Amino acid sequence: MIAHQELIDRVAAREEVADSEEARRAVHAVVASLSPRLAPEARRDLRRELPKSLWEDLDRGQAASARASGDLAQQVSEELHCPPEHGLRLARAVVSELALASPVLGQEMAESLPEDLADWSRDPVGAQERADTRTAEEPGENRGS
Repeated sequence: MIAHQELIDRVAAREEVADSEEARRAVHAVVASLSPRLAPEARRDLRRELPKSLWEDLDRGQAASARASGDLAQQVSEELHCPPEHGLRLARAVVSELALASPVLGQEMAESLPEDLADWSRDPVGAQERADTRTAEEPGENRGS
């Protein structure tokens, strides 16, 4: 089982997360937005892995398909009152930490998520490294200097 405070602490330690309060809010928002998008078996395992303190978040949303990560990012950003790009970064952070805490759950979530978020669930470390590499390469690309 994933401990609530441990999950918040792990998310808070990520570079894209400002502090533990933002991490707490992100965990609750992502769990509430993510769970209705999961296949029934992944949703059941998410419930089994999460502490009871997060079960209410699991039951808030209506079943929905995860057609695009933008849908999830938009829902998270609306709940947290932040730009969609930041909502996507927070969603990736929470999905990654859930997958790191429970690799079996990570694989099950990957089967229900859009491809870009599935990568963060299937291979959270590798996805982070690829994102870091792209970010490091972006400033000098296509500037025509």
